[in-house]
Amino acid sequence: MISYQKTNKADDFLVDFSMKLARDGAWKFAKVISTTPENSIRILIETRDEKIAKKAGLIINPGFAAKLILRIIRLGEKGTVEKRIRQLAI
Repeated sequence: MISYQKTNKADDFLVDFSMKLARDGAWKFAKVISTTPENSIRILIETRDEKIAKKAGLIINPGFAAKLILRIIRLGEKGTVEKRIRQLAI
């Protein structure tokens, strides 16, 4: 079985990596907007919103492969949700 400590480290890595990507993407987009003519900014933001919505859709509906991986990870998790919440509060 996969230990909670190992999966917790993987979770932390994925969250940190995702946040870095999000921050870097936001900064890059801010730089693009800063050099875009004012009359084109709205369409630029709408296009970006559509791209982000598609990515969010992958998180909301991850598909078969991702669901399988998450189920395997869950097999290694021990204890109840309540117990995990208490551990996070420490």
